[in-house]
Amino acid sequence: MSEPRNPRYYSLDAWRGLACLIVVIFHANIYGATPELVETVRAGEASSVSEYLLFLTTRFWYGVPLFFVISGYCISASVDRHRQQDSSVKTYFMRRFRRIFPTLWIFLIIALPLTAAIGMLAPLLMNDGVQSFWAPWWFSSWQWLGSLTLTETWRYHLVGDTRSLLFGHLWTLCYEEQFYAVTGLCLFLTPKHFYRSLAGITAIVAALTVLVPSHPAFRGFFIDGLWLQFAAGVGVYQVLIHGTRKQSWILVGVLLAASLHQLLQMNSYWDLDHHLHESNVVAFLFAILLVSLHRFDATIARQHLVAPFTGCGLACYSIYLVHAPIVKGLSHALYLLGFTSRLDTLLVTIPSCLVVSVVLGKMFHRGVEQRFLNSSSATTPVHAVDSNSSTSTEPAPIVKPAMV
Repeated sequence: MSEPRNPRYYSLDAWRGLACLIVVIFHANIYGATPELVETVRAGEASSVSEYLLFLTTRFWYGVPLFFVISGYCISASVDRHRQQDSSVKTYFMRRFRRIFPTLWIFLIIALPLTAAIGMLAPLLMNDGVQSFWAPWWFSSWQWLGSLTLTETWRYHLVGDTRSLLFGHLWTLCYEEQFYAVTGLCLFLTPKHFYRSLAGITAIVAALTVLVPSHPAFRGFFIDGLWLQFAAGVGVYQVLIHGTRKQSWILVGVLLAASLHQLLQMNSYWDLDHHLHESNVVAFLFAILLVSLHRFDATIARQHLVAPFTGCGLACYSIYLVHAPIVKGLSHALYLLGFTSRLDTLLVTIPSCLVVSVVLGKMFHRGVEQRFLNSSSATTPVHAVDSNSSTSTEPAPIVKPAMV
């Protein structure tokens, strides 16, 4: 196998930091961005800038498809490294396990008792009509198993009770685990034709989303359509590291056509909920953006304004894990204290949730997550190697895969 170009895409750290922060904002707006606000904006009756800005935050779940695309790129780089070093598939899976599960389990050990205690002391703070964080003893053994193994999005199709995650935001990690498992299986079965295998899987999933869209039997499995977002990231890696300019243009054309198709499938832009078609459009357009900006990658990553996002990106897994119960409790507490207006949500609730989530997330990252980072997850300063320079020597290490 030929030596690939330098696989390090420096600004991905900043992009996933941005993605993580906007997901936090999306969850922090739940008491201000109501269906009534959406209807007001839709009808053209909004009377203030704050209403339009708060409506904008209802689309900030866009951070999720951004993460999935970045994961596709990073896992492709990881698999390439395994193929070049002739490492075993067992090593690939052990590294993925070490990267995800110990940090997740320690988060659950800390967060579940705290959430339960708060729920007993202030029952309505964590459990109300807007959003609920249930006590640990309300979950069945099957639901516990599904959350601990990140299989809960699809476990209920095969065995046990109905679907219910210990913390709802873990659903994205359930998909990440499936993405990693499928790529690992392709690495095991077809190491010399890895990208062709993923292309075949992508074609099958694309066909299923067209022929049997939103089929209940697929819900929670990677074949429900979210694989396409991960595949977009794989495509970006393949054309930038192994491909030609012509192949880059082909990928851009395919992604544009896929975006148009998904746009035509959308029934409404005004719903508050996450929808597959809209999510796919965001992912495909972001993948195109990554291809387009690659030539400016090192320059972008060196900008001082980008540094805060890069810092959050390096700790994004921890920030994402800890933010959900924090944001729920803090945003509801502020609401009960009288910060109920839309301007209050923008100026008080969202900034407070952001600051507390980032601070505690980085503390968790330093105290817990860093203990389980794989050795190749260490980052290289952006000024050390220019990814666009013909004088680059050894490829810089790949940062840890993004997770949401």
